[in-house]
Amino acid sequence: MTRTTTGRAAGRSAVAGQRTPRGTLSRDKIVAAAVEVLDRDGFDGVTMRSVANVLDVNAMSLYRHFHAKEDLLVAVVDELLGGLPLPPPDTPPVEAVKEIARAQFALLLRYPGLHLVDTGTDLGPGELRVSERLYAALFQSGMDIPDVIVLQAVLQRFVVGCAFRHPARRDWDHDVVYWNELRASLAKLPAERYPTLRKLGAGLADARRTQEDVFEEGLDTVLAPLAARTRRRRP
Repeated sequence: MTRTTTGRAAGRSAVAGQRTPRGTLSRDKIVAAAVEVLDRDGFDGVTMRSVANVLDVNAMSLYRHFHAKEDLLVAVVDELLGGLPLPPPDTPPVEAVKEIARAQFALLLRYPGLHLVDTGTDLGPGELRVSERLYAALFQSGMDIPDVIVLQAVLQRFVVGCAFRHPARRDWDHDVVYWNELRASLAKLPAERYPTLRKLGAGLADARRTQEDVFEEGLDTVLAPLAARTRRRRP
């Protein structure tokens, strides 16, 4: 991933190190500083003032390059997408789509809230790079345009949804007490009114999945039409 930092240490930016010389401020420097703030303080910490502090400049100087914080965030998203690892051209379609989805999932887990940025229709080079590779893999299966559009939309919603739910659900994965309490709670339900939920509770021990399991198995389900179409095209 490009222009990101490791760790969450506070203090003066590694981008600047000293005050940005007059006349040398650029979009690239601002975006790099914004990514540093994102790494350090999270999505909500990225403001024009916090980015300006990293660069040791007046916040108003950033508005010569970005009309608003939202424009800067769009550029940050594109920068991060530009650093996503993409599968080689000879990767089979289903596996190629999975690799892209996994990379997007990991990005959203690293930066919660990033999915809230609306990049609109004026796509940057980072997003164009990812979209080109993703759609190329989808079309490789022989699917037509309407089916590809629907499958891509479902895939993106699945990835975003899994990433959004992950922070709240990950602590449940190996929490034996939680699962025992859930089974006990379902077992107490009146059998005549809730037979299905009681059946579900009885089978929870064998059906329990981690968040990563849910993502991988769900990915197989979402991409089942792509896998089926790809198998039919094999000689």
